[in-house]
Amino acid sequence: MADACVTPPVPAIHLVPYARDPVDYAARLLLDLHRDRLPDLSRVVVVPPPGPAAPRLRRALLARARSFGCAALLGPHIQPLPRWLERRFPHEAPVLNDYGRELMIVEALQEHRGLFGASNPWSIAASLAALFHELTLHQAPIPDGREEFTRRLRIAYGRASRAPRPLNREADLVHTLWRAWLEQVSAEGRADPARSYVDRLTAMADAADD
Repeated sequence: MADACVTPPVPAIHLVPYARDPVDYAARLLLDLHRDRLPDLSRVVVVPPPGPAAPRLRRALLARARSFGCAALLGPHIQPLPRWLERRFPHEAPVLNDYGRELMIVEALQEHRGLFGASNPWSIAASLAALFHELTLHQAPIPDGREEFTRRLRIAYGRASRAPRPLNREADLVHTLWRAWLEQVSAEGRADPARSYVDRLTAMADAADD
């Protein structure tokens, strides 16, 4: 027979009922769990989803705290996942900012001018930066050969037959510049923001398994 004085463990995952406001639900849950610390929630960290959830959560927390007689709160720390990962799992190499990333892509473009003709390298760099960012976030591997890269593009576009000439040119440009960009980042001893984010997510998963 279980001891009636033993407090049941707090579940790691809470399913929010469909009709409930998840922000209000989170505020009530946080204050119920940390009621003994009120009004000091400075040791509590909340990682909300992207969007306007953070200010709504602060208002809901304060409204809920007032029902416990607290006119103000100290904390909690509400920060997006990338910022929390930066603090929790610092990267050894300096992480490039957006301008530094585009500048390095422009330098790679200038070494392969034959790929883009007379086009403005800065406008191309912005598009390539966004593409490389998405490819890295989705952990898309880069094959050593352009032929394999073209084959994967052809499959992605749903073309089982020979790739059209524009696709071949696109594959040549992306494959060459992506490899040049990765080599340049490595040579400079810097970290790509997307690669850094993926590495930190991996570190977080590894820490959770320990």
